[in-house]
Amino acid sequence: MIFPEAVTDLSMYTRFKAAVRVPILANITEFGQTPLYSREELGAAGVDLVLYCCSAYRAMNAAALRTYESSAAPAASGGLAPHADPGRAVPFSRLPCL
Repeated sequence: MIFPEAVTDLSMYTRFKAAVRVPILANITEFGQTPLYSREELGAAGVDLVLYCCSAYRAMNAAALRTYESSAAPAASGGLAPHADPGRAVPFSRLPCL
């Protein structure tokens, strides 16, 4: 497997795939050099695996910040319970795959 870094055009993945003939990993991050291509676009360009390495982490940080900001507001007690996960793990079968 090869992990091309800072790919700025879909055709670069196609060229990598033709040159190395091994699976291609695309690392997609909101603040990276690679545009936020869809899984369909990446698949059509020859990408075999898409990694969204920081997306969930950044979303969790944003949710935590909202939680702390809300809990500091007046009359916030109990208002976040409907949005909280009761501790269940997310099953891998629910995660989207390319």
